[in-house]
Amino acid sequence: MADEMEIFLKILKYSGLMAVSVEESTKCVYIKNDGLFYLYHASLQLILLGTLVWLGLNNPSNLFGFYNDTSNYYSYITLQASFASQIFLRLWFISNQHSHLRILELCRKWKLEYLSGQPQTFHMYTKTRLGLLITVLFMYFLHLVGTFYQVGDAISNGELLLYFTLTGHCCVMTTVILYIYTALVITISNILKWISVSCEQLLVNRIDTALSHWHCEHLQQLMHLYDKISYITCEDVNSVYGISILVCTTLAVMETIWDMFILAISNSGTSRLLDLEILLWMLPMCTILIIGLLYNNVTGEARNTAKFLAKSCRSNDGMDKMIDKFLLKNLRQKPILTAYGFFSLDKSTLFKLFTTVFTYMVVLVQFKEMESTTKQLEKGS
Repeated sequence: MADEMEIFLKILKYSGLMAVSVEESTKCVYIKNDGLFYLYHASLQLILLGTLVWLGLNNPSNLFGFYNDTSNYYSYITLQASFASQIFLRLWFISNQHSHLRILELCRKWKLEYLSGQPQTFHMYTKTRLGLLITVLFMYFLHLVGTFYQVGDAISNGELLLYFTLTGHCCVMTTVILYIYTALVITISNILKWISVSCEQLLVNRIDTALSHWHCEHLQQLMHLYDKISYITCEDVNSVYGISILVCTTLAVMETIWDMFILAISNSGTSRLLDLEILLWMLPMCTILIIGLLYNNVTGEARNTAKFLAKSCRSNDGMDKMIDKFLLKNLRQKPILTAYGFFSLDKSTLFKLFTTVFTYMVVLVQFKEMESTTKQLEKGS
């Protein structure tokens, strides 16, 4: 993260999420009250708010070219949620930019101090993450092309251009937030993994030879660093990213439900090109759901350290009390990263989210069938 700090800060600044500035000579990072930045931020907010109001004044049937009200209204709600979420997320990150910057600086400091000389297994390079970001954004482009293929006949060219620009902007913003969150999570997980490996080496030396005073101090420093990282993660990272990840995940679930719903009600099998197109629509948001949760191993690495210390041999020296005190606080640790307390941000949540997607997709299909049956009965009478 030390090398990527400048990239992250530029992404946050140009996205309108943080009024950050870097002193070129000293490389000091600070929040700058830049009037031009806040004007840029306010302009984006006004455009998003104006679009949200414009959507509220229009009938869903006039905006989308679907042949049933269920599709029109759910698409309408999803689009409104997309714009409303971006307005909220911008305000949220601006109001928490000092805490956000402190998290980034701490992660940079820890990576420089503890991971700079470690093997490549401790790192995930910037190019890999940037390549992943570009891939997801390209899939978003395919997603938008497919969407405009559906709605292009229902709205004018000017409205289509506005829809294209703002919807693409919302997609990019969601990806950027999860991109930086994933980088933070990977860095924190790697530091916790380094702590676990370091503790293991110290305890192995303890078995072979008498534990020196230096070993005691070093183990105490590792435990102090562990407690500090756990506190920073639980407090600062959750306060900044907890509710934002909740909003992004909710939006990703709604988009994925919408894509699967359109696939389910389309004439599946009659047009393989249409089926392939709709499946491409699903890739971006499914990727969003997976990336943000798959790489989170913070809780697992934290528990590994506690479990290893619990299994360590005791020798009735001064280290036993220190280890017992550490285990009492950390052995039965709750999930560290949560979406504002609603669910834990880890691999176990993926199954629940995709179960939710399938469940609500089936509910929407049932509503569509009920609507079709009602219309047929009305025509028959």
